[in-house]
Amino acid sequence: MVASAKVSLLGRLGIGGILVALLMLGTGQPAGATPKQEPHGKAPPSCAAISFRPLVMGMPNGTHEAGIYKSRFTRMELMAEVDGGTPKTYFLHVNGRKLESALPAIPHEVEGCLKSKHVRLPVVKQSGACTGSRFRAVVFRGGKQKVAMLFGLQGDEWHLCTASNI
Repeated sequence: MVASAKVSLLGRLGIGGILVALLMLGTGQPAGATPKQEPHGKAPPSCAAISFRPLVMGMPNGTHEAGIYKSRFTRMELMAEVDGGTPKTYFLHVNGRKLESALPAIPHEVEGCLKSKHVRLPVVKQSGACTGSRFRAVVFRGGKQKVAMLFGLQGDEWHLCTASNI
């Protein structure tokens, strides 16, 4: 009875299923698990930009998520403070931490990255609340420090809301 159950199980798995099971046993990982190390040793890009849309009008008061981006390298959430059904200001969470405006000026090494992402230089800073018709988060990892920046689109120009080391 036991031998026939083994043969019947092997017949159901097929040769492909048996090979996958043996390979997974050899790596010590459960079937369907992804390896911890990325293939080909891929590193995060030195310059990346993610665009977000604003919240719709009429949302209830409070803090709301306007957009989210997840990759194997980072997690970003565009958040908005809403009052009276209108978003008053937007801010960015990077890897669970609120992006605060900690940099007094954008480092010169970031300028090439901003040009490649269609942000006009010199950068114009928004005064007061971060608003716009669209939003763009730019992350620069090409220098000594990692820098994340949030821009709001005002007319046809990106205005800097916040910039901080991450």
